[in-house]
Amino acid sequence: MKSISVLLVLYFIFFFSPKRIYVSPDGNDRASGNFFHPVRTISEAQKRVRSLIKKGARGKIEVIISEGIYYLDKPLVFTPEDSGNDNLTIIYRSRKGSHPVITGALVTSDIKQQGKEWIAELPEGTNPYDIYVNGIRATRCRMPNKGYFKIKHVEQTVIEGEQGKIPRLASQKIQIPDKYFDVLMKLPEDDLKRVRFIAFHKWDNTIRNISGLDTSTKSFITIGEGMKPWNPLRKGKRIILENLKQALDSASEWFNCCGKIHYIPRSTDSIEQAKFTIPVRKNLIIIRGDTSNKKYVQNLKFQGLTFSYTNSPLSEENFEPKQAAASIDAAVLLDMARNISFTDCQIIHTGNYAIWFRSGCTNCSVENCNLSDLGAGGVRIGTTELPSCKNPITEKIIVKNNIISHGGRDYPSAVGIWVGQSGSNTIIDNKIFDFYYTGISVGWTWGYGKSFATDNKIKHNLIYKIGQGVLSDLGGIYTLGVSPGTLIDSNIIHDIQSYSYGGWGIYLDEGSTGIVVKNNLVYNTKTGGFHQHYGKNNLIKNNIFAYSSNQQLQLTRLEKHLSFTFVHNIVIANRGYLFFGVWKKADIKTDSNCYWFENGKKFDFSGMNFTQWQQKTKHDLHSIIENPGTLDTTRNRFTYNDDVIRKIDFKKIFE
Repeated sequence: MKSISVLLVLYFIFFFSPKRIYVSPDGNDRASGNFFHPVRTISEAQKRVRSLIKKGARGKIEVIISEGIYYLDKPLVFTPEDSGNDNLTIIYRSRKGSHPVITGALVTSDIKQQGKEWIAELPEGTNPYDIYVNGIRATRCRMPNKGYFKIKHVEQTVIEGEQGKIPRLASQKIQIPDKYFDVLMKLPEDDLKRVRFIAFHKWDNTIRNISGLDTSTKSFITIGEGMKPWNPLRKGKRIILENLKQALDSASEWFNCCGKIHYIPRSTDSIEQAKFTIPVRKNLIIIRGDTSNKKYVQNLKFQGLTFSYTNSPLSEENFEPKQAAASIDAAVLLDMARNISFTDCQIIHTGNYAIWFRSGCTNCSVENCNLSDLGAGGVRIGTTELPSCKNPITEKIIVKNNIISHGGRDYPSAVGIWVGQSGSNTIIDNKIFDFYYTGISVGWTWGYGKSFATDNKIKHNLIYKIGQGVLSDLGGIYTLGVSPGTLIDSNIIHDIQSYSYGGWGIYLDEGSTGIVVKNNLVYNTKTGGFHQHYGKNNLIKNNIFAYSSNQQLQLTRLEKHLSFTFVHNIVIANRGYLFFGVWKKADIKTDSNCYWFENGKKFDFSGMNFTQWQQKTKHDLHSIIENPGTLDTTRNRFTYNDDVIRKIDFKKIFE
C-alpha cells in the first residue's frame, strides 16, 4: 500500500508540478535546461516543451528566459503541436528581474569614417528599409529635408488591364519642379533606379522606385498599379524623393547603396561607441494553426518579453496606396489561435505592425504591453476579406491597458488599433498617440453590405496627436459599415489634425450603422468633434465636443432614413461654425443639447438663429444656449455648471 502511495505522489509530481526550462545566452543547447544548466536558444526550449507535451504533461510548463539578446535567424513558429490544452498551459516568460530581448536584427560596430560620413558594410543578402543607430531610428535621406514639393502634371499609360477598371499595370509620367528633376538627371542609371518617391494622397500614400526619365517634359517614369480614382497621382499632390546620395546632407540621415550604409552622424554620436542595428527578419513570432483540419494553437502565454527590430522590405511592386496600410503584416502574426495572451511585453522598432490576430483567432489578448516606434501600426484584428471556410472569423480579442505610440514611421496610413471583418472585440484602457492617420479603426465594409464588425466595445481609451497634418480624411476613432452592438464609450480624444479636410474626433464613415457613441470627451480637432458621412440609427449621447477649428459637428449625406439621434450632448466652441453639411434637411433627431460659444458669438444653425432652427426643423426643442462649465485640457477634466447641465439631463463625465 505504501509503495502505491509513493507511486501516486511521484505521478502527481511529474504530471502536475510546473515544468521549467531555463534559457540563457550563456547556456548550451545540449545542457539539461534546469536552473543551473540552461539551454541557449528559445527554439531548443520549444523542442523540449513539445517533448513534455507528448509525454502528457499537465498543469503548467514554463520557459524562463534570462537577461540577454536572442537573435532569431528565422521566426519562431508555433503550431498545434506547441499547444497547451484544457489541462495544460504553456508559458514563455522573462526570468524575474530580467528583460530579455528577442530580435530580428544584426548589429555591427565595424564603422569607418569617410569625410562627414560613417560607412558600414551591410550583411550579405540584406536590404533594410530602416536602420537604427544606438537604438534610434535613422532618417532615410530625402529631398526636401522638410516638407514636400508638388507634382506639376501626371500622365498614365495602361500596360495591362480592362477598360473601366483599375489597371493591373500602368506607367505614370510625373512632372516635377525643375530643381528636383535636374538632380535626377545627373544620376547614373543604377543610382536612379535606387531612388524612391513617396506621394501623399488623401488617406494613404504610394512608395515606388523610379524607372526612368522623360527629359522633354522633365518628368520621371514609374511603373506599378494603375491609379485608383479615389486617390490618384495628380497635379498638386505632395511628394518627396529618398535614397539618393545627393540628399544625404543632414544629421541622422542614411543612404543604402551597393551593400553599404552611409550615415551622417548626430553631434552626440561617437564612432567609437556607435552600433548600427540592421533589421533583417520580417516576422519574429508566427503562430499558425491548421485551418483545413480546424486545429488551433492554444493555451500559450507570453509574459515580460521584448520583441524588437523587424524589416518590412518593399516588394518588387513597392507599396501601392492602401487605407490603414492594410497590405502590411506584423512582427507577431497569428492564425487559428485560441487562448493566446501577451502580457507585460514590448514590441518595438518594427518595420510593420506590431501584432496581427489575422484569421481564425479567438479569446486572445494583448494586455499591459508597450507597442512603440512602429513602421506601421499597433494591433490588427481580423482581415479585410469576409470570413469563410478558408478564412475563419477572428473574434473576442481583448486589447487592454497598452501604450501604442510613435507609429506610421514607414507607412503613414497605418492605425493604432485596426479591426477589420471581426466582432465581439474589447478595446479598453489603451493610450494611443503619435500616428499620422487614425487612432482606432473599426470595420471594412463601405456602405450597407455584409459586415462582421459587430458588437465591438471601444471604451476608456486616451487617443491624441493623430494626423499631425500629414494625411487627411481621418479620425481619432473611425468606423465603417453596419455595426450593430458597437459601443464607443468614455474615450478621451484630442489634437486630431489633418493635412487638408477631415480631421475628426469620432468619424462614422460610409454605412456606419447601429453604433452607440456616449460619454466621450473630444476636443482640439480640425474639422469637427463628430462627423457622420452616412449611416443609420446611430445614437450620439452625453458627449462633450469642444474647440474644433473649422466646425464642431458634420453630417455629409442626405438619406431617406433616420441617420442618427443626437441628444444630451455639450458642444463648446471658441471659433468656427456649429454645423457643416446637410443638418437642415437630414432625417435626424436632436434634442436636450447644450451649445455654447465662448467668445460671446452666437452659433449659426444652418443659416438660422436658434429660435428659427427650433421652429422650422422641430429640432432641439429642449436644448439650451448656456455656459455648461470649463474644460481643463491640461488634466482632461471638466468643471460643470450644475444648474445648466441639469436642464439637459447631462450625466457628468471626466470631472
